[in-house]
Amino acid sequence: MIIDSKGPDDTDADDAAFEAELAQLGPQQRRHLEAEARRYTQLSEGARDELEAIAMAEVQIQDLVQLAEEASRQKAYASAVDAQEQAVILARTLGEAHEVLLQLSQMLYQLAGYYQAVGRCDDALFAMEEVVVLDQRTDHPDLASDQAVLEQIRQMSAAADGDARVVAAIKSQMSQAPPETWALLEEARREFADLSQEDRAKMESFADSTVDFHRIQQLADQTVQVAVAALRGQEDRSSLAEQIEITANRAEEGELPGSPWSQAASFIRAVAALLRGQAIPPVPAEYADRMAAVKQADGLY
Repeated sequence: MIIDSKGPDDTDADDAAFEAELAQLGPQQRRHLEAEARRYTQLSEGARDELEAIAMAEVQIQDLVQLAEEASRQKAYASAVDAQEQAVILARTLGEAHEVLLQLSQMLYQLAGYYQAVGRCDDALFAMEEVVVLDQRTDHPDLASDQAVLEQIRQMSAAADGDARVVAAIKSQMSQAPPETWALLEEARREFADLSQEDRAKMESFADSTVDFHRIQQLADQTVQVAVAALRGQEDRSSLAEQIEITANRAEEGELPGSPWSQAASFIRAVAALLRGQAIPPVPAEYADRMAAVKQADGLY
């Protein structure tokens, strides 16, 4: 036997609460709500099911986007990518109304940022290309700034392709390495396998920090490249300043003051200030040479 968990008393209470809410509406609001209710009751069962499916999808999309944003704040970017990708898939089922396309554009923009955070430059490029296409279709006011972001990602993707070619060259050289080189590598592998769990954790932490160091250096170098291009008139300064400010905020999320990522964010914000023609805040000492290169392109040196 299946027992309804909501009894008559509960239903009566719900109806009373609904009537109380209606009583607080103004005459015009009541007429609008009653007209919407009449239209809904006149729909076919199939049309009602479709509306309910759309409403459910919109709720799921909102939940997934919030999940991705929370993961991003915690720097769990792989989880952010997974949640945002699911949200985009659902958004594509909602049709092509103007508001839907605006929402899809914003979601793809966020997805592109998450892709960049995990090093998937090509995927970020494809996502931003679609953002620009949607901006053009919807006459989006952010079209110019999104085009500037797209160009920046194109440059980053080209740099990543260069890194991939270097890795391929190293692998090619390793394939031709003499037997004694492979013997040394095998010995190192065995030594790592014999380490205690604590020592392994230390080595892995060191490796992670090394990866972070290279990612930070790459981000700083790319900031210099795009800033110099903007100062030479090849990019829109204000749009680029806005984008790299977003990059700085993302880099600093969850970081302690003075951390490597926080220092990189300080440098990027200083570049954004220069692009806007504002007073340039001090930059960490390790970024002085890069800042000097940007200032030189602006004619300050």
